[in-house]
Amino acid sequence: GRLATGSFDIDEPLVTLGISPTRPSTDYGYLRPDTMHAARSDLRPGDVAISGTYLEARVLLAIGDTGAATELISRPLEALATLGTGLLDNVDQAGALVRAMALRADLATRARDGATARRWARPVIALWGAADDRELQDVVARMRAMAL
Repeated sequence: GRLATGSFDIDEPLVTLGISPTRPSTDYGYLRPDTMHAARSDLRPGDVAISGTYLEARVLLAIGDTGAATELISRPLEALATLGTGLLDNVDQAGALVRAMALRADLATRARDGATARRWARPVIALWGAADDRELQDVVARMRAMAL
């Protein structure tokens, strides 16, 4: 199914990294989960901008590493207090947080984990349920189906 990508073209950051979006591969050592974890070993999940974490998770999905993407996006969501209250004053970070929640719900659905899908779909519905934007309403509709 469709995963929450946002309004940007996922191919653009992939091409910048030298990755072919049409030929997934896990042969990108610098994107391996152990490499990413090592680079973040001294950091709390909230020390990395949620927008960056979201984009990294999308790249991992694009190269076919769903497990690493799920683990990566779960870290800040499981530690929301570390993201700080200033996050809500920053529109791109606040938006990325909701997109991260939608992505986590999508990944849980893909893994047939209904409880986790509902856990993350519900706040997306609460935050974006009255949005005017058609794309956001498509995400909300998908989240409503998960939240049942």
